[in-house]
Order: sequence, then structure tokens, then C-alpha cells
Amino acid sequence: MILSVISLISLFFILFLNRRRIKLKRDKLIAVQKQQLSEIKFEKAEIELKYQNKDLENFTRNLEEKNVLIEKFQSGIVQLLTEKNDDLKNQKQSELLNMKILTDDDWFEFKSVFSGVYEGFLKKLEARFPKLTEGEKRQLILIKIGLSGKHAARSLGISNQAVQKARRRLALKLGLSETNDLKEIVKELEK
Repeated sequence: MILSVISLISLFFILFLNRRRIKLKRDKLIAVQKQQLSEIKFEKAEIELKYQNKDLENFTRNLEEKNVLIEKFQSGIVQLLTEKNDDLKNQKQSELLNMKILTDDDWFEFKSVFSGVYEGFLKKLEARFPKLTEGEKRQLILIKIGLSGKHAARSLGISNQAVQKARRRLALKLGLSETNDLKEIVKELEK
């Protein structure tokens, strides 16, 4: 009888140890799988960021190409000024002046790519300054990517003076003394 009790206790002890060993092995396997999954997610995020950076570079290159077009249009305006036919001259001038280089679709696509590359920037901007208009946000985003007033004007299809005026108004709205302080706002939003 004592022998059977000892055998039974030994059997329970062996089952307990075996169950514990299996549980430890399973926990270790789960930990390894979680780590592998984490690494896969990190690699996927890196690849996605790489593609978004590439998209942003392509968009910036597209803006530069459009800036070259603007310069050609400006030289076309100069040629039109020397044109003799007033009707043709007025029609061409009107077409050139009404041409918008950065369309709404371009801007929507740009914002999407921008949000992917500079994750959280727009959310911080909207949280800190909820009453900004879309045009004011656009100015801050263009400052963020490093476009000068001249390049921003060309990209938007407006004059450099219009960009400077918009940035001055934005600085005043945000309680800043100079438009250069807008760059400081952008830097603060990066943190």
C-alpha cells in the first residue's frame, strides 16, 4: 500500500514536471514567435517608410519640374508682351496667369505622402492650432520640407509676394513677431 502511494505520488510528480517542461517549451516558442513577428513588423515599417520617402522625393522632383515649367511660362509671357496681335496676346496671357501648377489632387496626394514620412506632424499641427485654414497649414508644411517663399510661390502658381503676405498673416495669427519664427514653430512640432 505504501509502495502504491509512493508510485502514485511519483507519477503525479513526473506528470507535473512533464507538464511544466511542456509549458516552458510552449512559452519559449511563443516568445520566439512574438520576436519574429516584431522583427517582421519592423522590417515592414522600414520598407513602407522607404517607399514613402521615395514618393516624397518623386513629388518634390515633380514640383521642381513644374517650377521649370513656370520659368518657361514666364519667358512666354515676356514674348507675348512683344506680340503684335492683341487678341491672341490677351488670350495667352489669361491662360498663363490662370494656370495652377499645384492642383488640389496633387496637394491631396502630397499630404498623404507627407503624413507617412513625417508621421504625427499634421496631427500635432492641428492639435496645437485647430483654427488654421488649409492654406495656412499648407504654408507650414512647405516650410517643413524646406521650400523657400520663391519655390513655394512657383509650386502653388502664385506670386512670391502672395506667399510672403500669407506667411506674414500666419505669423500674426500665431502671435509671432516675424515670419522666420514660423520655422521655429515647425521645429517645435517635430519634437
